[in-house]
Amino acid sequence: MRFVVDAQLPDALAKHLEELGHDAMRVKRLPAGGDTSDGEVTRFADAEDRVVVTKDSDFRHTHETGGRPKRLLLISALDSRQPSQPRSARADLRPPR
Repeated sequence: MRFVVDAQLPDALAKHLEELGHDAMRVKRLPAGGDTSDGEVTRFADAEDRVVVTKDSDFRHTHETGGRPKRLLLISALDSRQPSQPRSARADLRPPR
């Protein structure tokens, strides 16, 4: 899979995706770097057939209301005040064999 990892997420996430065999590009590598607008990230991701990986809920709104970006992986933190919730969740992002 091809990903574009939003600027507010750690570099280690993009590196981990690459270690799993994916093409993961950081928003920071785009011409405007960390100042790249959500619209520009969306246009880039859709043109390059990439999944936007973000914790920015604005992307969720535009995805649900307008279908952009076409592909979205929204990351959210669990509420640490809720001890019954698991501390972490894992997704199997290994490419199919």
